[in-house]
Amino acid sequence: MIVAGGQTEARFLDLLGRVTLLEASLNQLRRELTVSAHDKEIGIGHNQGPDFAPIPVEELDDVDDPIALLKEQGPVPPTDPTELTEGSQKAS
Repeated sequence: MIVAGGQTEARFLDLLGRVTLLEASLNQLRRELTVSAHDKEIGIGHNQGPDFAPIPVEELDDVDDPIALLKEQGPVPPTDPTELTEGSQKAS
């Protein structure tokens, strides 16, 4: 039988796993957005369309602060979630 605290801890560990995947995706996106068109090898029949940047790289930095807050917070919700709420709204 899992007690409430254990469920909270398990859910938090699941969240940390998802945050790790999110960070890896953001890092990959940053790398792809910073590679210039000159760095790509393009030859005959390259089958590559024009460069597409869905968002500026700088906007990805807005996501880093809420991720850091999630990681340092721990499994117990904060008594004053204002900082998390503001960070979430900024990242959205």
